[in-house]
Amino acid sequence: IRIPALLQTPAAVHFLSCEPLLGPVALKPEWVEPVWPRVAWVIVGGESGPHARPMHADWVRALRDQCSRASVPYFFKQWGEHAPRCTLALCGTPCSCNGLRGGHPIQMRRVGKKAAGRLLDGRTWDQYPQAVTA
Repeated sequence: IRIPALLQTPAAVHFLSCEPLLGPVALKPEWVEPVWPRVAWVIVGGESGPHARPMHADWVRALRDQCSRASVPYFFKQWGEHAPRCTLALCGTPCSCNGLRGGHPIQMRRVGKKAAGRLLDGRTWDQYPQAVTA
């Protein structure tokens, strides 16, 4: 709900910091069109700390996929305190962490920020916006 106000604010780069990501975010086409103003970067991360809530892997992927379709750089900072169960090799079978496995949702497990890491579907997402020049 705050994205329109953000885009009306004078700034060299408009970016979304979706951290902690506590629910799904849908980017509207008019927010990412290749005209100024636009969203130039999206940063996503989970919550950390003693009362951290889990972030659903599908929310992370949905934002990544929206950014990819709109050619908006995507930076996945970290899972936070919780990680998808399959990224920790706890599920007993090979798994690429692609959402649903065998009709069962991925379970999030509290493992601590360091153990949870920042891999999404087996890779890091470290995209940055192009340099802005005056």
